[in-house]
Amino acid sequence: MNNHNFQSGFQKTALVTGSSSELGREIVENLIANGYEVFGVSLEGFSLEHDSYNDVLCDLSDESAVEELFEIVSEKNRGIRSSSPPCWSFSNGSISRSFFR
Repeated sequence: MNNHNFQSGFQKTALVTGSSSELGREIVENLIANGYEVFGVSLEGFSLEHDSYNDVLCDLSDESAVEELFEIVSEKNRGIRSSSPPCWSFSNGSISRSFFR
């Protein structure tokens, strides 16, 4: 895992797909213990009572559901920011390159 320098005032945020699986739950709990706000994404949901956890039901194979997921994360975090390189995504057989604010 890369150590990133986060600007003061920005919450470390993680989006964990498959959060309802055993491994996903362990990842969620570890991230919370390390000070992250976590968005857990799954088809079934994972109930965890913690101020830093947000359970989001989402079918990642549904493009409109993924767009809604990003709206939820963006609203909660005043935008989506990444110190990572751009990500590549596949849509309708084509490759697109995305940058997050």
